Amino acid sequence: MLAFRFGFTYQDYHGPVLLTGGADAEGETVPLSKDKLLALLTSLEEEL
Repeated sequence: MLAFRFGFTYQDYHGPVLLTGGADAEGETVPLSKDKLLALLTSLEEEL
């Protein structure tokens, strides 16, 4: 559902997913806040 939500529909995806908040100016991974994670999961449920 996550891949489909962002338009990645050309193959099947299996296994664990690492979610981050993106990258900062130096390219370092930024954590995903709990609120943003919950919003993302809620948006996936709404598409069902």
